[in-house]
Amino acid sequence: MTTAGGQVYGAQAFGGVYEHFANDGSFSPIANLQAQGLRSFLGMWGDPVNGHIISASNQGLVDINSLTGTFRVINAGLFPDGVTVSPDGKIAYVAVGGEIQSYSIATGALINTFATGHSPDGTGVISGGKLSGDVVVNDNDGTVGLLDPTKPNGDPTQFVIIANGGTRGDFVSPDTSNGTLFLSQNEQVARLSCGPGCSFVPPPGVPEPATLVLLITALAASVLFWRPKTN
Repeated sequence: MTTAGGQVYGAQAFGGVYEHFANDGSFSPIANLQAQGLRSFLGMWGDPVNGHIISASNQGLVDINSLTGTFRVINAGLFPDGVTVSPDGKIAYVAVGGEIQSYSIATGALINTFATGHSPDGTGVISGGKLSGDVVVNDNDGTVGLLDPTKPNGDPTQFVIIANGGTRGDFVSPDTSNGTLFLSQNEQVARLSCGPGCSFVPPPGVPEPATLVLLITALAASVLFWRPKTN
């Protein structure tokens, strides 16, 4: 699930119909998408300004206009798990095949592949401050990493573990009320802050760096529960 243009959208994984969820709990398919045969795969990211959704689907990575029910295929051969977008709205960061890859949203071209070695899944991009543009990665192996996509492959500081001791990391979602990032685990949800001067929610007019809104009944934890790395 994701929030786009102030509205909530979602779909069942691996073939679900894209739907709009109202505040009263009702939901209905996004007009026209079902007729065009578009179905969800896994991750999706929502633009809070224009209502577009960047999503993994049965037709590859797509750009959905939720208001008109139309879509554009960004890359027909890409079926990622986690999906997030750079603060400037130009680059999609996706978790696929045990790696993080970056793609041009305009052309669908692969920009870079980042082999983290930690089973990446959900991702969230930092906006503002000295870490602006860095990608927080929630890993299946119970760690959380920080990826600096501006550093070359082979640089030992390109990807660093910032927290460990968790169970299985999966979905992430920004809290648009305060700019923190929720990270799901098997038994609870943690909240991560990037510190003063930065946020996981961009300034007004800039796309929101998010991937998946957690489909859960409650947010269980408000403090990051992993043991932070000290080295």
